Amino acid sequence: MQIIFMTDLDGTLIGHHDFEFGSIRSAINNFCKIGVTLIPNSSKTCVEIENFCKRLGRSLTFISENGAAINNSDLLLNSVINNRIDKKVLGVNAEELFDLWNKSIDPILRKNCIFLDDISKSKQEELLGLKGQELANALRREYSIIFNFVGSADAFDELQRQCKKVGLVIHKGGRVYNLSGTHDKSNFIEAIKSRCLNGNEEIVIIGFGDSQNDIAMLQASDIACIVPRPNASKLFLPNPPEIVIEAPEVAPTGWVQAATMALTKLNIKAGDC
Repeated sequence: MQIIFMTDLDGTLIGHHDFEFGSIRSAINNFCKIGVTLIPNSSKTCVEIENFCKRLGRSLTFISENGAAINNSDLLLNSVINNRIDKKVLGVNAEELFDLWNKSIDPILRKNCIFLDDISKSKQEELLGLKGQELANALRREYSIIFNFVGSADAFDELQRQCKKVGLVIHKGGRVYNLSGTHDKSNFIEAIKSRCLNGNEEIVIIGFGDSQNDIAMLQASDIACIVPRPNASKLFLPNPPEIVIEAPEVAPTGWVQAATMALTKLNIKAGDC
C-alpha cells in the first residue's frame, strides 16, 4: 500500500497565527522516512512552498495557488525521468483574470472587494500576518489575486454566481479570498494517482485541511483529516469520504494527531508503509 499525505499548509500543518511547524518537523520527516509521500497542496505561491520545503529539508512534489499548478511531479514514485513534467499549469495568468474581472463583474459588487495590491503595506501585513520578504513572496502570485470581501452574504453569493458564469472562481481561505480560474485543490489527484501506480499496489490519498478552499481536496481523498482552526466553526464536508478524522487540537500538533489516527484506521504501523 502506498500512502500519500496531501496537505494544506497554513492552519493545517503550519500554525494559523505564527506559521511555525518546528515542533512537528521531526514527526513529518519520520512519516516520510517510513514511505509516506508528502504533497503540499496550498493556496500559497510557488516560492512560498519552495521555502517551506527548504525549511523541512526535503524536495517535494507540490501544488500551488489552489490547484493552479503542480510542481516537481518527476519526484513521484514511478515517474519516468524522460517524460517528466516539472510544472503543469491549469491556472489562468493573473493579468487575464483581472481583465476578465473588470469586464464581466458588476461594478457595484466589485466595490465590496478590496484587492491587496490596492492597500497599504501595513494593511497587507495585518490581513496576511506576514512581513518583509515573506509578505513579498505571498504577493508573487502567478494564477490568482488576493482580496478581502466586505459586503453582505447575499452580495457574496451574487458575486460567486457572476464569477462562475464567466469562468472565474473565488476560493475562501482562512484569512482572505483568492480569485482564480476554474480549478481547485482536487484537480491533480487522479493524475497523481496515475503517476504513482506501481503494479497492483493500492494507493491511498489522505487529505488534510482546515478551510473552505480545502473541501474539494478532502472530498476527493480516501481519508479526510480536518484540523480545527482557532475560534472557528467546524469545517463541514457536504460529500465526505467514508472515513473522516477530526484532529483534537489545532495546527501544527493537530496535523500529527490526524496523520497518526489515519494510519491507525488503515491498520498501519510505523514500519509498514
